[in-house]
Amino acid sequence: MKKYIYLAGNISNDPETYKWREDATKLLESEYNILNPAANKFNKNLIKYNKKDLEEFKKDAINKSKNILIVKDFQLVNKADIILVNLQLLTPDKPLIGTIYELAWAWCLKKPVIAIIADNWWCKHPFPASTFSATAETLEEACTIIKYFFEE
Repeated sequence: MKKYIYLAGNISNDPETYKWREDATKLLESEYNILNPAANKFNKNLIKYNKKDLEEFKKDAINKSKNILIVKDFQLVNKADIILVNLQLLTPDKPLIGTIYELAWAWCLKKPVIAIIADNWWCKHPFPASTFSATAETLEEACTIIKYFFEE
């Protein structure tokens, strides 16, 4: 039976938010089921907004989500066997609050976390860092770690 991998990390209007998840899916989908929290109509709408429209999107998000996104993401983390988190993508106006929640849930649920790290505060802070089972500098390296330790 295929294991489930949850793709954690910042979701913003930066196209890289979606690209790394698409790349991870291509690298892993033959052996794993991918749980992508950005692969839904709501999140895909975010990429359509540029900086000047971001406030409008935020208002719309608050009105429509009614905490659905938090519960949905928790269910996906809970379902996952492995968490792959990308901490290289930071958006200055959007802190990694959701990602920190995902890491905390993973820690509480005893899920292995493979972290793609960078030289930033988030990767060095002891709270997020304590949740990492392994670290990698690239997506490819992270996928290699996953395949090495979790492929049957």
